[in-house]
Amino acid sequence: MDINGYILDGAFSTENAGFCQWAFARNLKHDFFIKKFIKFKYPDRKKIRSEALFQKKKKKCDDFYENKKALYDVLATCRTGNIMAVHEFFRKDEAYYAVSDKVAGVPLDVRQISNLSSDAKLVLLRSILYSFSAIHTAGIVHADVKPENILVIDTCSGYCCPKIIDFDLGFLVSQKPDPEEFGGDQLYFAPESLLYIRSQTDRLSAKIDMFSLGILFHEYWTGARPQIDDKYNFVCEAVLNDAPILIDRSIPPEISDIINRMLTKEPESRLSATDALLLLSSVDLPSDDMRSSGAAYGGESSADAKERARRETEGAARGVPPADESSSEEAAADDTAKAPGTGRSSKLKIHMSGKKARKKPEKAKAEGSGNVWGKDDVDTFFRPDDFD
Repeated sequence: MDINGYILDGAFSTENAGFCQWAFARNLKHDFFIKKFIKFKYPDRKKIRSEALFQKKKKKCDDFYENKKALYDVLATCRTGNIMAVHEFFRKDEAYYAVSDKVAGVPLDVRQISNLSSDAKLVLLRSILYSFSAIHTAGIVHADVKPENILVIDTCSGYCCPKIIDFDLGFLVSQKPDPEEFGGDQLYFAPESLLYIRSQTDRLSAKIDMFSLGILFHEYWTGARPQIDDKYNFVCEAVLNDAPILIDRSIPPEISDIINRMLTKEPESRLSATDALLLLSSVDLPSDDMRSSGAAYGGESSADAKERARRETEGAARGVPPADESSSEEAAADDTAKAPGTGRSSKLKIHMSGKKARKKPEKAKAEGSGNVWGKDDVDTFFRPDDFD
């Protein structure tokens, strides 16, 4: 099948596609990812007798095209190497299509990412924040941050290359969507996103991406999202109700402090991508060998930390306070320990939690660039000098 010169490799798929269908395609020079929007169909005058109805449907489609075209034009200026721009956006007959590069390689899943070395995960987080800083500075909100929309490709060098895809729900800050048109995965919703679809707030900014990234970074580091009380289905619900969430104790304090500041209830106090990147650039983690041996953090290994977190969480659910494992002097020292550059305590607090939030099956879709980077390219993932 030929669509505007793109030869489809197979039929369109709806797998993990939302309001779209997708397929791989090619021309004489390149392989592509092509997406067909199914929610908006240009009206056929021959099938609509009412002129008023025709004009109404036409205007809705024209607005959709103009807004998407404006978004994709700005996105094309965000050149970090990890943001998958749309090369062509067009209408053929009644359907709209968006074309981008095809990603080479098989994306890692969350479990595989969580098993990477700490250094590799740190580089990955910096790479993602660097790209989101560029996106947000350009005035773009992705609005659908989740594992499926950041393809993490192994470069076979111990480091990974993230590819940020699927801006279908994205918008320019100056062109907020109507609440009925706004969507996404509620597992990664920010509190104000939930309020927005309920028409209870008009605050919608790039900070919704930062909340989603906070959940995702926790998932990248541990393989699971932050734990919440079992009466809530989503992290955003717990935060809206001022209920505590559990940040895994195995996450280094320097990282957990940043994640906590990405998960604040009020978007004004939430870290921006640039601020989070600057904080993360100052993090210098001990080696995994030191951490596993307990030499990194006061003699406690990550395995011991996880077990202690489990005991304290179960005790909190029964109303039993955690055991005091330090002297009053050590506790005082902990209370005054500050995370570098934050002015906040780096001591991680354990809160009551029940079951983990329900989990959706994770499916990867391939989209974006065919570039696969190696270790020599790691410095191009993250360029802190750009933020001096």
